[in-house]
Amino acid sequence: MTACAGTQLPGSVSGECRLVHTPTYAVRGKTKYDQNYVDEITEKLVAGCGQPRPRVRPASFDQVPIAAKPVIVSKPAVLPKPKPVAIKPAKPLSAKAKQHEEIKRRWWNMKKQQSM
Repeated sequence: MTACAGTQLPGSVSGECRLVHTPTYAVRGKTKYDQNYVDEITEKLVAGCGQPRPRVRPASFDQVPIAAKPVIVSKPAVLPKPKPVAIKPAKPLSAKAKQHEEIKRRWWNMKKQQSM
């Protein structure tokens, strides 16, 4: 305790004083516990570190926020049911197309045999 009596603060306290500061304006806690904590910390900083007291809290800080206007959501659009589409039968392959299909089939069979 004798170390705190002088003007020179120990390194751990003086370092803390440079890191933590009092708030610019008075702080109000939501609950009594919150308010007691804030008041205690502020008083320790003022007394122990020589920091200035917070200024008076502006009235604009305590205004009740304006409630947001409700958003009106319209009903989702109802889409008409799709109409059935008639599928035309495929045209028979021409002789040239049949020949081409046969060449592709043989080529694939050859590739399968080579990979085994």
